[in-house]
Amino acid sequence: MEFNTLKDMDFNGKKVLLRADFNVPIKDGKVADDQRLLRTLPTIQHILEQGVKQLIICTHLGRPKGKVVEEMRVTPVAQRLSELLAEDVKKVDFVLGELPDDLIVMIENVQFEPGERDNDPEYGKKLSEYADIFVLDAFGQCHRNYATLTQIQQHIPSCAGFLLEEEVRSLGKLLENPERPFIAILGGVKLETKIALINNMLDNADNVLVGGAMIFTFYKADGKEIGKSIVDDEFVGEAKQALGNEKLVLPSDVVIADEFDNNSPKSVVSVDSIPADKIGLDIGPDSINEFTRLIAEAKTIVWNGPMGAFEMSNFADGTLQLADAIAESSATTLVGGGDSLAAASQAGVLDRMSHVSTGGGAMLEFLSGKTLPGIAALAKVRQ
Repeated sequence: MEFNTLKDMDFNGKKVLLRADFNVPIKDGKVADDQRLLRTLPTIQHILEQGVKQLIICTHLGRPKGKVVEEMRVTPVAQRLSELLAEDVKKVDFVLGELPDDLIVMIENVQFEPGERDNDPEYGKKLSEYADIFVLDAFGQCHRNYATLTQIQQHIPSCAGFLLEEEVRSLGKLLENPERPFIAILGGVKLETKIALINNMLDNADNVLVGGAMIFTFYKADGKEIGKSIVDDEFVGEAKQALGNEKLVLPSDVVIADEFDNNSPKSVVSVDSIPADKIGLDIGPDSINEFTRLIAEAKTIVWNGPMGAFEMSNFADGTLQLADAIAESSATTLVGGGDSLAAASQAGVLDRMSHVSTGGGAMLEFLSGKTLPGIAALAKVRQ
């Protein structure tokens, strides 16, 4: 899917509207994690270096759902961005209104306006009137059918920022021409959110390694006892269909406990011997060894989702050991999704991954073969 990039545009003397994804954690009135701001800095700096008349930045923060929520104002984001740029970022307390003449302006949380989530064409048109050019760099939100992601492109020349361009290129390469063996390591709780990705990876990858609580839906589909473990009953049928694919690799042993509690006594059992009164909370050592062997042989690896309840130290071994193995691999490695990034960070290996995706849901949908509305709207402009 082709779209305009920053290098296709003439920004000199123009007003530019940038849609970024600065949905970052705020603690005590300050940005607690500025990684998303840092990843967008190259786009912002490139635009400013082209001699723009004005750069207007918009983002959402939290889920205010069309109402003004004081603690979701983007003021702390503007303040932190000012520090990172060493330039004044003028924050205004409205989304639609008369903008000041400052070089860099950040408008208020776009989701304060109901037109954003309603994908209101008129709201998108009003936003487009701020600028001569629109730049979309919010890859993590491109799977949403929201106005700042799909409507503005219809009214003014538009392009992708560096971050969005890099995400699409890196993820697209995985689907089009990965170096093999290509393995996908997928974890998490609910099979509902991952089944489309699993199926698409079974078509594209050489092996799909599955961990996390969603393995128990597969075990139930296979007629195994799963005890008190989490299961997606509505997806047992789809899990059963996937079981017939020889590329699917499920754990052979699991770590079980009495309760979902870090202090609950744990033990390791075969997946064929899970007691009815226990809950599975991590993959076992035999599974870690098998997964690690496949990782060592791989040339391309995509990782999304933890192998167990890694937020509890007694059930984090599977996730953290695989994070280490992925980092040690000579393969091209791509990691995405909030839990995976947190796990890689916890293991101290995040900076050793080839590509870190900023978009959890967007990455899932892209790799599932779905067309993302924001990117489709950019491609339409190109045509």
